[in-house]
Amino acid sequence: MLRTDRRVRGRRRPRHPGRHVGRFDAGADGGESPGHHPDVRARRVSDVDALEFRRALSRFATGVTVVGTEHLGGGVCGLTANAFSSVSLDPPLVLVCVDRSANTYGCLVANGFFAVSFLAADQHHVSGRFAQRRDDKFDLVRFRLGVTGAPIVEAAVGHVECTVEAEHPGGDHGIVVGRVVAAEATDGGEPLVFYGGAYTTTAEPFALRRAGEA
Repeated sequence: MLRTDRRVRGRRRPRHPGRHVGRFDAGADGGESPGHHPDVRARRVSDVDALEFRRALSRFATGVTVVGTEHLGGGVCGLTANAFSSVSLDPPLVLVCVDRSANTYGCLVANGFFAVSFLAADQHHVSGRFAQRRDDKFDLVRFRLGVTGAPIVEAAVGHVECTVEAEHPGGDHGIVVGRVVAAEATDGGEPLVFYGGAYTTTAEPFALRRAGEA
């Protein structure tokens, strides 16, 4: 095996002046480690300005969903959520972040199943309705029950139905991982998009060129 740490006889290896560059070894008291640039400081998460944090997140465009499940007292319940993501194709997993103080969160975890409806561009009123704390969210919204018994919003551009695979605490939200047991995508229709604190929709599709192509 080729050794790269051999000493050269008669010569002393110089200490590299930048050996600590790129490392962050702040002590428990927040002090600097030897060789650290004096302008580099550790910042605690609590130092992040809440308004700037929200403004930064608003620059990340997302779809808009309605997460629904069966109400523990009978009927159905749901809420608007845009913190949704695919996780795995095999097995088919997704995740959604749900406000832990919301009634829907307790029902979802207790039931162990839920549906996520991907709203269409003309369903912004549905998003607004389900973003409110009210008990009659589904009264004026067309929906059907899926194979799990969870409510699916009609005319949505797609949906998935899930059983709860895992649930993790995430600050004031619960991170719910769902195993997809049913899925459907509709033909046509534009999705509802949330960006910059406002509703919008997707632009006209265009083909991306590979680097180097004319």
